[in-house]
Amino acid sequence: MSTRGIASAVDMAPRTVARRVESSTVPNGTVGDDSRVIGLDGKSRPAASPKPTSKSSGDEHIVDAEVIENDDDDDYSLVSGSGLEPASVNLSESSNTPGREHVVRAIRELHYGAAAPLPMVKKQSKLLEVAFSGGVSDLGTLEGDKVEDLGRDVADALGVLSDLLSAMATQPAPTFQAALTHSDTVGSIKKTMTNLQVITRSRS
Repeated sequence: MSTRGIASAVDMAPRTVARRVESSTVPNGTVGDDSRVIGLDGKSRPAASPKPTSKSSGDEHIVDAEVIENDDDDDYSLVSGSGLEPASVNLSESSNTPGREHVVRAIRELHYGAAAPLPMVKKQSKLLEVAFSGGVSDLGTLEGDKVEDLGRDVADALGVLSDLLSAMATQPAPTFQAALTHSDTVGSIKKTMTNLQVITRSRS
């Protein structure tokens, strides 16, 4: 019973009842676990209030049956415990350099085989060169946009191919040096430089 309930039942002041209760009993929760009391409803109950069950460390993070982990180390342990290892990604420039197998495949796809684009570009470019230099009468009917796009792409291709030759020139391997010092290679490079000088002078 509450202090007020006892005071009403025995016709005493609530403060008096409170003082007597304090002096005649031990603090709540220190009564032996087997002690029981009989309530006003006639039911037997433990004399001590039930102690709150301590939460385990894991229960503190459970919300709607979902485990929430805030520590990065715990995330790693979950992954490693499943037999998986996080992938290590290095985004530095050196790590993105293609390997030897990529180089071999790129050379083959660019220069060799029936579908290699470099021989096809040379073939089609030679055809257009002959047509343009031969003074075909109806070239004026070509769509301007297509001609501009062609000139822009050819110039870009020349820039990219010259970059490739420059990169090859930096390789000390004898095979690269032989490729760049071959008479046909040197002749093509000189011809390209002469043509570009002519174009540059005519546009300046």
